[in-house]
Amino acid sequence: TMDEMIEYIVTRTNDIVKGDDELYFLWDLNFSHNDETLIWLCKINCKNMYRIRGNHDSNSAVNKLWHKFQWVKNEHVLEIEWRKIHLEHYPPIDYVDDGNGGMKKVNRYMPSDYDICIHWHTHKPLYYDNCADVSYNGGKLIYDLQEIIWKLEK
Repeated sequence: TMDEMIEYIVTRTNDIVKGDDELYFLWDLNFSHNDETLIWLCKINCKNMYRIRGNHDSNSAVNKLWHKFQWVKNEHVLEIEWRKIHLEHYPPIDYVDDGNGGMKKVNRYMPSDYDICIHWHTHKPLYYDNCADVSYNGGKLIYDLQEIIWKLEK
């Protein structure tokens, strides 16, 4: 049920993310279910939550949920040590509907402009050494940034 799914997400999040950690949401947070989203967001124990907008997030949803986040942006660049880490809902290169039943390639930004690119929304796999697709994969909802950096720099 929806209640069981929400409880699972909240429980897994609170098991991993502690009160003073930073939690970045790159996935579609809301499909116009504002009240349900607000209820489960309030159950997350983390105080430092940041929002990268998803393509299914309506403006009314973002406005209603704004107060739960330190900020809401379309993209963000973290600078950790010597690395520039680009966070965005979309991958740097994506494939979108061309209006004729096919897909066309869209270059949103160049992976080479950043040390690491982390994104959620994927239509086709990307094969760039510095890009991490963190979309819901194999039941994993939350990634530790150090884990992503370690995997990409191997």
